[in-house]
Amino acid sequence: MMKEVQEEVKYITIGGQNCTNLRYADDAGFLGDNESELQFIINKVNEVCKDYGMEMNSKKTKTMIFSKTGNIQYNITVNGETLE
Repeated sequence: MMKEVQEEVKYITIGGQNCTNLRYADDAGFLGDNESELQFIINKVNEVCKDYGMEMNSKKTKTMIFSKTGNIQYNITVNGETLE
């Protein structure tokens, strides 16, 4: 499933390694450079999940923004619900 997602998303470079996501057990963190890129990734993951009979839980899905410039707000949604 993750292979399908990785085929269409851009990657960011961390310590010389190209990354699109970080996974541990049943958790995954998706990485993007901006709001539209992150929204694309979330949409793609949600689409692929549905192909496998699964659904993203918007109540358990969170967003986190790292910025050197200050307080930035993103509005990322899944299934019409804004993520925390």
